[in-house]
Amino acid sequence: MPEEKRWWQGAWAVVGGFMTVVGFLIALYQFWPDIFGPSITTFQTNDNTYTRIRGGEAIFTWKVDGNPEDVLLNGRRVTDRGEMMFDHLTKDQVFTLEARKRWGRTESRSRAIYVIPPPLTITAFDASPNPIKPNTETNLTWEVSSNAEMVRIEPLIGIVGRKGSRPVSIKDTTTFTITATARETQDVSRQVTVELLQTQLLFRAEPPTIRRGESTRLVWQTNAPSIAISPSVGTFSEPSGETSVAPEGTVTYEAVADGPGGAQRISLEVTVLPPVPPNLQAWVVPSRIMLGQSAIVQWQAAYAEKIVITENENQREFGPSDHYEFHPTQKGRISLPLVAIGPGGERSTTVDLDVLPPPRPKIMILSSGPNAGFAESAIASEMTDMVASYVRGHGYDVLLPPSNIRSAEQFLDLARRPPQPGFQVPDLVIELTLEAQQQTRKTTKSAVGDFVRGLSNPRGSVEDIYVELLITCVSKVRIVRMPAGTIITATPGIGQKKQIVERNQVPNLAYSNSELTRIPARQATEAALNNLNLASAEDQ
Repeated sequence: MPEEKRWWQGAWAVVGGFMTVVGFLIALYQFWPDIFGPSITTFQTNDNTYTRIRGGEAIFTWKVDGNPEDVLLNGRRVTDRGEMMFDHLTKDQVFTLEARKRWGRTESRSRAIYVIPPPLTITAFDASPNPIKPNTETNLTWEVSSNAEMVRIEPLIGIVGRKGSRPVSIKDTTTFTITATARETQDVSRQVTVELLQTQLLFRAEPPTIRRGESTRLVWQTNAPSIAISPSVGTFSEPSGETSVAPEGTVTYEAVADGPGGAQRISLEVTVLPPVPPNLQAWVVPSRIMLGQSAIVQWQAAYAEKIVITENENQREFGPSDHYEFHPTQKGRISLPLVAIGPGGERSTTVDLDVLPPPRPKIMILSSGPNAGFAESAIASEMTDMVASYVRGHGYDVLLPPSNIRSAEQFLDLARRPPQPGFQVPDLVIELTLEAQQQTRKTTKSAVGDFVRGLSNPRGSVEDIYVELLITCVSKVRIVRMPAGTIITATPGIGQKKQIVERNQVPNLAYSNSELTRIPARQATEAALNNLNLASAEDQ
């Protein structure tokens, strides 16, 4: 217990010492001003700014602690706290607050007020009425501050007083500017824009120059409720649009728009030139064909409405960009006239087409018999020559058969193989199967002799002799149409002249069953020649 008592006694001694120090400090604070002198705690303007406009005022507030004996503001005795106004400031000035104590201690604080010239101000600048219509006036009114030394309004007016009004008229929307100046301050300006109500109108021709028969577009844009275009165009209520015109000659168009700014007029001229004559170029593809083929006539025509082609006194009409498939019916050089017709007149030209005769048909003649010896006999050779002469007389070329060919089947088999160098495929193959009886040789020789003599001094026509030879000497005639492989077989009968047409089973036959009729050997030969659809030698 004695130890615990000593601990508490020490603690209370520390607390007591601390409280003694605090009490001393409080007493020192209370009596400090009396001992050491006054203290200025506050000295400032009420708005805490120190710049004033000339002629303005400044209000100072202050507070002095420490029980001063005297407080002076710029030499004037004041209380230790308060406020005071200084007005009509005209120049920079320093304000001093001074606090004094009985033993002669003094504290002071100073504040400077800077005086600036008053700014220039434009209190009013207006225009009425605004906007205005053309040929009317607006009234400008203005007022500026009294420290302005000069006032100017531009444009149109110039130097004016600090306050006033003036009527003005304008020709377009105008911005007026008023400017006030003074030597000690910056110039000030203000603007007002007077809008002149205008009728806006754009009017143009696209294109302005055309040729007779063409048209141009009259294009407009306006803020008026309607627009009238003359002569003889019309009135339109659209603010923007276009219309197409096709004058016959040069004309001046006038557009009139009556809008907020009154009537606005614009005139423009559309120049009409004479029409351009047609421009025609023509050609034919190909420029050389064979009779029976066709060619394409083509052309290019500018400034034309149609193309007229005359063929065999017959006229055909086509468009400016077209073509014509021409089928000539005769050989030689053919000139085909073309005429382009347009507003500017006509333009003619011709295209030349060379029509060549078809190539001479090629016919191969084969002679055969029941044995090779007879096929190589003089009668077989003479018979082949006789038929060859008959074929040439009808305008065809004769091809000699290869030495190893004895029948049409062999030739067809060879023709269907890949082509060999020098090998020619004829248009027709005539195979003659000669009579094998011994008793016909004399008759055949006599008939051949009559045929040869008949070529120069015939007792009958060559065709009649040919028929007689076929009937007397030839037991069968086979005619092969190349390259289809059509075979017509004619067997002439002795005396009765019975004829039979047979068809061998060869692919791609050109004759149907309905076309197989009984015809004599001569007619079979001529039918095969005619079916070639080629011109004979007389036409060439």
